[in-house]
Amino acid sequence: WPDGDLTALYQPVVEAAARSGTAVEVSSAGLRYPVGDTFPSAGILPLFRGAGIPITLASDGHQPAEAAWGHDDVVRIARGAGYTEYVRFDRRTPQPTPLPSPAAS
Repeated sequence: WPDGDLTALYQPVVEAAARSGTAVEVSSAGLRYPVGDTFPSAGILPLFRGAGIPITLASDGHQPAEAAWGHDDVVRIARGAGYTEYVRFDRRTPQPTPLPSPAAS
């Protein structure tokens, strides 16, 4: 991981997403790899949240066993960034949806 504050590198991406009305996919795929973090990382998600950018949830599964893999972690990380909902799309129209309750431990 790079040292220091990377906000200056992330900010143009956040601004472009806000200008274009893009929702950001939060994927658990990185949790399966040595990086051990969601894509985008838990550290950048608060910047997207602060800019009012909605999120979608994903696992980037390429096999049936990977479908929804890490879902509870993605929800927990999204909540930690301040999100209370995600969007689903129906015919290209975003549908705000409450984030599920955290899984019982």
